[in-house]
Amino acid sequence: MKNIFEFIAKNAPLVKHYANLIIHAIDMLDGVQNWRKDNPPPKVK
Repeated sequence: MKNIFEFIAKNAPLVKHYANLIIHAIDMLDGVQNWRKDNPPPKVK
């Protein structure tokens, strides 16, 4: 467990960068799902 903390401490900027990327991706996915909910696809006749 100590090694994980040492790794994070040494690579904090990198870890933060990837965490931000993941959070951003999740936000985008949530936005797409909300957009689909608010704008249902046109019904094909």
